Amino acid sequence: NMATGVIGDPMTYYMGITHGTRVLSVMAGESSTYSGAAPNAAYILSITEAPNEYRIEEYNWLFAAEKADSAGVDIIQTSLGYAEFTDDAMSYSPTDMDGQTTVISQAAKIAADKGILVVTSAGNLGASAWQLISAPADVAEVISVGARDEAGFKASFSSIGPTADGRIKPDVVALGAGTAVITTNGTYAFQNGTSFAAPIISGFAAGLWQAYPDLTATELRDIIRNSANLAATPDTYFGYGTPSYRKAKELVIPLNLNEGEVRVYPNPSFDNDYVTIAFEESFRGEAIELILASTQGEVLQKKNFVVGVSQNRLEIELRNMLAGLYLIRVKSNGQQITKKLMIN
Repeated sequence: NMATGVIGDPMTYYMGITHGTRVLSVMAGESSTYSGAAPNAAYILSITEAPNEYRIEEYNWLFAAEKADSAGVDIIQTSLGYAEFTDDAMSYSPTDMDGQTTVISQAAKIAADKGILVVTSAGNLGASAWQLISAPADVAEVISVGARDEAGFKASFSSIGPTADGRIKPDVVALGAGTAVITTNGTYAFQNGTSFAAPIISGFAAGLWQAYPDLTATELRDIIRNSANLAATPDTYFGYGTPSYRKAKELVIPLNLNEGEVRVYPNPSFDNDYVTIAFEESFRGEAIELILASTQGEVLQKKNFVVGVSQNRLEIELRNMLAGLYLIRVKSNGQQITKKLMIN
């Protein structure tokens, strides 16, 4: 079972807040008449809320994320966001929503870089003067989830993008208008909020990751986005749209490689921080030298890698690389395979 860290206010514990119980039910709820998105996952619950809204909650989240990481969670599900605070002096501005300014966004990026899939609500400020996503939904490596209704229309309250540095957010949308939840007294309710769209995606991710456990968090993020119905034409209202398990499965299938094959994906690379190199079964145990070079032969990156039983993929960072054609050379057992990589 996937270990899913639920960070926010997950239990009716602090000051009687019931929000987190309802969020948790969307994933973990199970009865004869209700099924959450991932009822058989293992959950770790962390309470980070404090009275009113102050920045201390960001640090609480940071500490909770560290504990979740130490416990080995695969997914961090968060249904909260920070933009404006009880003390105006603490409030952020839209220019701070760049994925690297707020404490919680920095923490979320660290968690994502360590291989945890971080899923968060986009925010409920779409109909307010602020309109934009809140932190940590502004982080590039975080799956930020907006809300749509049952008919497929964007919920008016769902926060929109882009980020301060012009990136598309939210990443995807899920049902967040009239989402069925379980209340603390065991009854059912239908509630609005991106808080209830995000756990749907976390549950989706948990099921997908359990079905394909060799995927990295980076691969899973890309598959979730690219399986959505607007992947070809993402925008700042719906992001990449609503993910599909059927489409996600189609995107995973190409990872079943033919003998002797090396796969480079996504290729072409659109707005991706990493490209993945996958090696077929016959490479197991082989020492690989991998070189990323320009078409003029300039070596830009060099990595040494031993292909293992489950570690048959290697990620290469593409941040700050210019668009264009590159070459990936794989040297193994005296042989060399060259692949082309297009960065758009």
